[in-house]
Amino acid sequence: MITFLRPLLGLIQGVAAYFIITKAHLSIAGTVCALIVFTFPLLALQIKLPSKKTLFLGLTILILMGLIYGFAAYHLMETLQTSSGFLAFLLAVQCGVSLFIFFVFYCVIVEEGDFHFPYSSLFSESWQILLKLFFAKLLVSLTWGLFILAAKLFELLNITIISNLVFSKPFTYILPPLFFGVAMAILYHFEDILTKLRNILLAFCQFLYPIFVVISLSFLLILPFAHKDFADFWLVIVGLSIINILLFNGIFQASSTQSPYPRWFSIVVYASFILITIYSFYILKFPLLEIQNYGFKPQVFLLFLLLAFIFAYHFWYSLAIFFSSKPWLSMIKNANTIMAFVIGLIYLILALPLINIGKISSKLQLSRLLNKQDIINPNNPFNSQGYLVGANLKNANLEGRDLRNINFSNANLQGANLVKANLRNADLSQANLIDANLNSANLQYVNFKEANLTQAKLANTNLTFSKFDKTNLIMTNFAGANLQHAWFNQVVFQNTNFTNADLRNSYGLTQEELNNACGGMVTLPEKLSISPCPRE
Repeated sequence: MITFLRPLLGLIQGVAAYFIITKAHLSIAGTVCALIVFTFPLLALQIKLPSKKTLFLGLTILILMGLIYGFAAYHLMETLQTSSGFLAFLLAVQCGVSLFIFFVFYCVIVEEGDFHFPYSSLFSESWQILLKLFFAKLLVSLTWGLFILAAKLFELLNITIISNLVFSKPFTYILPPLFFGVAMAILYHFEDILTKLRNILLAFCQFLYPIFVVISLSFLLILPFAHKDFADFWLVIVGLSIINILLFNGIFQASSTQSPYPRWFSIVVYASFILITIYSFYILKFPLLEIQNYGFKPQVFLLFLLLAFIFAYHFWYSLAIFFSSKPWLSMIKNANTIMAFVIGLIYLILALPLINIGKISSKLQLSRLLNKQDIINPNNPFNSQGYLVGANLKNANLEGRDLRNINFSNANLQGANLVKANLRNADLSQANLIDANLNSANLQYVNFKEANLTQAKLANTNLTFSKFDKTNLIMTNFAGANLQHAWFNQVVFQNTNFTNADLRNSYGLTQEELNNACGGMVTLPEKLSISPCPRE
């Protein structure tokens, strides 16, 4: 019965997903939320079935996780729809990390039947889950590939019934979860082989780590004397720190009772840890200086959080060198468990609307902007995008300001004075720009998706490579504007003035749309024309 239970759970998961996506008629955010709430527990049960003793506890944990992470997904999808940029994506990735961490804790709890569990179980379950997911994905992909092959082969014989079935919605939504359940049922009988594969990977870590230690230690010792600007190397330090944590945990888990290396090389490893700890503490200053000089930004704060976690790991590992009792570096076990729980909890809180770092950033950045304080680093603007999502800048005077790479999505800029402002690569999607004055502004690469530019003034502006997707351009003045290589999609023209504008090599314009615009001396793509404005 156990053999068929996992495929059955997969089938139920697929049917639930099919009805939620095709029949429930929910919003995008509601659909994602419902999928997680109703299908995550089923997916989790396929990976780790609780015993009869822990069935109630396991189901309770999974239902709560589905509700909490479903709500978090709903909030993140709402954030994604109301603002563009990478914040919602970054928070979603962190939320996924949090979900994985707490799912590992769930697996250990139902395996041990207690909230107090040995560290070895936590380590073992995390590796087993990763390997199961990898092989399950492989089986699903191969099975799906065979069905596609069958569809294409029979299409060669003009038999389309197989193709229609394979590419139908029921087949697409229901079968992959079923195949996943089959994969889990197969892997359940070969857990000992998964353990051997894990041990092979850990043996690789044991071989690679000494090489990495020599390379990284040599680099870090020479770096202060290389007469190079350290600010150019802090990302390298981050990469080395992360690799160090991963490889060291591999050799620590493989032989956690004693060091696998001679005593002299163990001392080299300890020296490497202490040195990386010092460097990882030092690089914390870069995001802190960015916040101090240019204000609080979500992406910089999340970077600081990541660097703080890296430093915390190395700090605890360095303490373990001096304060651990036998077995070897035993203090690391508690450090890893606590750090995993803290990371999972913090990332979950950030994904929920309890602490909205986007709104906090917009409020603080708006204050700096109106007080004429810098909000972007002029020497490195691409790595310090300003964040003014949803900000109220109605009638604000921003004439001549440097506003490159700032995210203004969903902001209210009605009547704002942006004459000669540098808005290169800014994001103005869904922004309210009614009556805004953007004359002579630099608007290269600006995203105007779903923005409202009714009666806005964009005379003599540089709009090369800008993007107008479902943008309201009623009575907008583009006189003398440079719109070369601009991209238009489903825009709304009505008495839109393109007098003396350059629209060469622009994309997406249709004659039907231009019939609602006007202008004289307009340079247009081939086969398109425009009528003069009434006053011309």
